[in-house]
Formats: sequence, C-alpha cells, structure tokens
Amino acid sequence: MNRIIAASLLGLGLCAMPATAQDAPATEAPATQAPASEAMPPQSQDDAIGQDVRCLYVYMTMGTSDKPEMQAAAVIGTFFWYGKLSGRIADDEIENRIAAVIAAQNADAFMADAHRCGNQMVERGKAMNAMGAHLEERGAAQEPAKQDPAQGPADKPR
Repeated sequence: MNRIIAASLLGLGLCAMPATAQDAPATEAPATQAPASEAMPPQSQDDAIGQDVRCLYVYMTMGTSDKPEMQAAAVIGTFFWYGKLSGRIADDEIENRIAAVIAAQNADAFMADAHRCGNQMVERGKAMNAMGAHLEERGAAQEPAKQDPAQGPADKPR
C-alpha cells in the first residue's frame, strides 16, 4: 500500500511541475551564491501556513482539469494539504486565506507554487516509501518461522 501511495505522490509531483522544470537538467548553483540556509531567513509559522494554503489552492485548482490523472492527483494533493492545514488553523481561516490567494494569484506564482508543492509531496512520498521498507524489514525480522499450511496449526488439539 505504501508503494502505491508513494508512486501516486511521485506522479503527482511530476504532474504538478511545469514541463520546463521536469525537462531541465540539474545544475549546480554558482560558487558565489550563498547556501540556501544562509540565503533565506528562517520561515515563520505564518509563512509556512501561507505556503501550505497556496499548495491547497494549487491542488484544488487541478481538480477542475478534464484529465483523469490530474483529477486523481488533485484528490490526493487536496487531502494532503488540507489535512496538514486543518491541524494548525480553523476551517474558516483556511477559507479566508484561499480567497486571498485567489485574489492575488497570477500564472507565474501559480506555476512556482505548483512546482514547490509537487516537490514537497514527492519528498513526503519518498519518506513514506522508506518508512514502508523499514517496516517490512522489521516485520520480516520479527516474523515467526512459517509453517506449511497443509499441516494445519502445530498446537491444534486432536
């Protein structure tokens, strides 16, 4: 099950990225550029919520697509981002913030958010996949020796 979810999230991340970002080769940052940890100040809780609201809006918007794969990705993404937000702010605040995003949105900002949000979901999918693999390993290590089902339970009274 975790592999299905991870694959869905990976596909979702690829669907959400602009085509130019999907096809672009990875490049290193110039040596003169500060590392990301130094270049950007720490994110406040409100900034993080604002970014998550924009992600929710991206996936809600994807749900209006005529393409079934986009609609499926939208369902997963919408539940993911809504679940993440609903644990931190009230529904009426989510609604008000989405309305503000709609009023201020432009195509470039939308595509940048789609790319960022898709990448975040891909990373969460990878983490879920790794967790599933670890749980399978733990389960295999704790599993008792298997018995031939044709013999029946060993401790069954006769």
